[in-house]
Amino acid sequence: MSRQNANLVYFFSIVFFLGLFTHVKMTVDLFIGIIHLDERIFALSDFVNNWMAIKLWSEGKHMLIFDYDAYLQELVAVFGPGIEQKAWSYPPHFLLFLLPLQETDLVWSAIAYQIIGLVFFGVAVWLFLANTKFGETNGNARLLFLALAPFCWLQLIYMHNGYWVAGFMLLGFCYAGSRPVFAGLCFAVLTIKPQLGILIPVYLIFCGYWKTIASTIIWTAAILCMTGMIFGFEIFPLFFSQTMPNQTEVLLSWDGFVGMMPGIIGALRVYKAPSDMIAIMYFAWVSLLIVPIILLIWKCQDPLHRIYVTICGTFVISPYSVSYDMGALSAVAALILIREDFKDDEAGKSLFLALMTVLPVLVFPLSLSYLTVVPFILVGSLVWIWWQSRGKPTAEPTITSPTVS
Repeated sequence: MSRQNANLVYFFSIVFFLGLFTHVKMTVDLFIGIIHLDERIFALSDFVNNWMAIKLWSEGKHMLIFDYDAYLQELVAVFGPGIEQKAWSYPPHFLLFLLPLQETDLVWSAIAYQIIGLVFFGVAVWLFLANTKFGETNGNARLLFLALAPFCWLQLIYMHNGYWVAGFMLLGFCYAGSRPVFAGLCFAVLTIKPQLGILIPVYLIFCGYWKTIASTIIWTAAILCMTGMIFGFEIFPLFFSQTMPNQTEVLLSWDGFVGMMPGIIGALRVYKAPSDMIAIMYFAWVSLLIVPIILLIWKCQDPLHRIYVTICGTFVISPYSVSYDMGALSAVAALILIREDFKDDEAGKSLFLALMTVLPVLVFPLSLSYLTVVPFILVGSLVWIWWQSRGKPTAEPTITSPTVS
């Protein structure tokens, strides 16, 4: 093993155990919950929102999903007092994808959801690596799985939707130029978290993937129509009139998950800045960075760099994101890392990319230590991409599409 690879192995191991230490209680609770099939522990996970929402629909109470107080009362009625604050935060059409969970047990559905999600994410990463020219590496593919282990563990203990979001995002980028119908479906599914797709239209336009854009619009319209026919079109105005205002309040004032937000709003909230100041600072931040990020997406000649800038730039300017949303960012950073043929005397470059692969695990411990540097690390990685692109010709609007084997 080269000295560079040995350093990377040590780095990934140290970060993994650091994350394990800072999330030790959740890790222990997870193992206890699995061993004893303890429903109460699973009720404290984020997955309970998925299960509870579709349960309410099966009972004819789906209108309560979008009412914060009524929804919390239903949770208390099922799991007893002391349940952590939970709230439905997704667009209504996410319910469509949760239909398989109806009439299921919370514990077993949560375990199956995570296992299947992990497999799906692994397949998406493998397809991205194997089926595109982005995956030409120097033979260090084993580092990819080591690099993604911290994110996978983080997602498992939070039991969120990170595997699915990351998997569909990677597949969308992978096939945007070769299979527009399938890529459009993947991007349409991502509308369940619209804040993570802010720059995807910019990427598709600059690449000239017009068929994928059209496919995404058609698939999104079909998903919305199907949701309305199954759950009732009246749930859409409820989302905008009840869920959105509640989520805005949560974003600017609730302390429950502030340490897990990698964006500038999360950094400001660690120091309990007033809501008005947070809003002003956020808009100033976006105003300063949005144009350079868009120009960098356009300028990148390297297709993998362009995808990285699109994903990373989204986390820089998105008002709301969480560490377990960063799976695609970790995967693309890891692919860049294993593709580059770094020499032993370039360990600094390789370790910087390694830092980006494990950043999701570092968000919480850094915030816990009041070291709110994650937004600046993200911006720094974009500067690194720009530095690598200097002197290279600007990419044409229609770059070479991935070659499917």
